[in-house]
Amino acid sequence: GEGYSEAQPFHPKWLDYISQFSTLRFMSWSMGGVRSEKNRRITWAQRTTPQTNSQREATGVSMEYQIQLCNMVGSNCWLNVPHAASEHYMRGLAELVHRRLRTDVLIYIEWSNEPWGTGKAHPGGNYALKRS
Repeated sequence: GEGYSEAQPFHPKWLDYISQFSTLRFMSWSMGGVRSEKNRRITWAQRTTPQTNSQREATGVSMEYQIQLCNMVGSNCWLNVPHAASEHYMRGLAELVHRRLRTDVLIYIEWSNEPWGTGKAHPGGNYALKRS
């Protein structure tokens, strides 16, 4: 939209609102449509980036934008990693967080979402159960 760019992708009024929260959990942003992807391996190269045409891809909103939002409002950053993320994905995410997240902002990394659950709504738990 008009007035938005890769450097400033968020509406100022939304930034004012979101800044009241000490921690931002990005489960739905990080996971995107990964739930529907079953156990397909997700690589770092397949992730959504700020240059991706839409931030509504199956791989979620870019991690760069998630980190940028936390940096802008000073909230701690809680990222969810897809349960079938490759080792290369994990390393890429760690390097990105190290390079970009403000040092005064805490980072929380959650593998999948509710991996203790099983059944249709919990592909991460099903994945873990099969690997145990």
